[in-house]
Amino acid sequence: MARIVLILLLASTLGFILGNAQSAWKPALQERFYLATGNDSADSASSKIESEKPATEFSGQPAIEFPEGTMFKFETMKHGTSMSHDFPVKNTGTAPLKIEKAGSTCKCTVPKLEEGLLMPGETTLITLEWRGVAVSSNFGQTATFKTNSAEKPEFNLQIQGAVIDSFVLDPDQVNLGTFATDAGTSREFSVFCYAEGVDVSSVEWSNPETSKFFKLSKSEFSPENSEGHTKALKAHKVLIEVLPGLPVGVTSGKVLLVTNQGESVDKIELKVTGTSVSEITLIGGSAFKPESNVLNIGNLTTKDEFSTTLWLVVRGQGHESMEVAFEQKDAKESLKVNLGERKIETNRTVIPINFEVPKGAKEVYYPGIGKGTYAEVIIRATSSKTVELPIYVKLTIAK
Repeated sequence: MARIVLILLLASTLGFILGNAQSAWKPALQERFYLATGNDSADSASSKIESEKPATEFSGQPAIEFPEGTMFKFETMKHGTSMSHDFPVKNTGTAPLKIEKAGSTCKCTVPKLEEGLLMPGETTLITLEWRGVAVSSNFGQTATFKTNSAEKPEFNLQIQGAVIDSFVLDPDQVNLGTFATDAGTSREFSVFCYAEGVDVSSVEWSNPETSKFFKLSKSEFSPENSEGHTKALKAHKVLIEVLPGLPVGVTSGKVLLVTNQGESVDKIELKVTGTSVSEITLIGGSAFKPESNVLNIGNLTTKDEFSTTLWLVVRGQGHESMEVAFEQKDAKESLKVNLGERKIETNRTVIPINFEVPKGAKEVYYPGIGKGTYAEVIIRATSSKTVELPIYVKLTIAK
């Protein structure tokens, strides 16, 4: 009996030793990435691992490298033109690299990869295209991409440089000076085109309220003899004519030059300033802004009362006999306007214009925040001709 027990113990011990040895000899399993082929899905490919080896087998991870970097500095480009650049991208890993576009401020192209993947050791090009729509000394755009790389799940490709003028304006702004509103004035400037295929198609006045007083025209000329612009491809003269009747005061606007590139290129602008004057002018206190003819009475309640005076000054020949009248267009029940007694001096006539808000006036709302939000009063002075002078009143009355 003791012999039988001893034999069983020896057999058990030997089995244990042989089992451990067999486990030690069995190779460790490795994680592998399998690229499905044909119509098989990744799941069907992995389900056949035991019975059938797939066409392509990978282990490890993808890795991304940019042989020429992720930033391209193009220095300068002409306004209204386009450029492009190819960024080489290489997979230095041991598994396929997937690249997907995530977002972009410019047009970019990713070549079609087989199964949307870049194989280990392969290099592809990502092309970025951009257009210099507006002149800028610090122009830049970015394209963002996502990958299946654990080390770099996202990357940016960037371009940077300066967009310089395709057009040069000479002078770059126009001052009309001080001119009589009944006579008008004129000025001209030149436009030189330096970009191939980009030209000025039309010119416009920026302010629709005063556009009827501005006549704009352009004519092409040869830039060959133009000092400093002999290398320009094209040139235009633009004539600005201010017609009689422009309201008295400061004139500020822009000439808009529209190009043949449509909305893909910003409109080029030239600033125009000047002052139109008449033989009649208005002066007043701190509440009156003569450059815009705005009288700021402000915010009142129905319990308040207010009064102020502006002075109409008439100069020139026949100032003593010039007829003056006014037309009140708004707030007639709350704002009382009247002309005072004129005072005739040696070279001018001064006529007071009185503004009064009585206590208990009706509620009104003229906040002066844009066109149509003022209470308007028109002053008309007539001798050989009639001159109109608007006064814009800013006034609110509430309980």
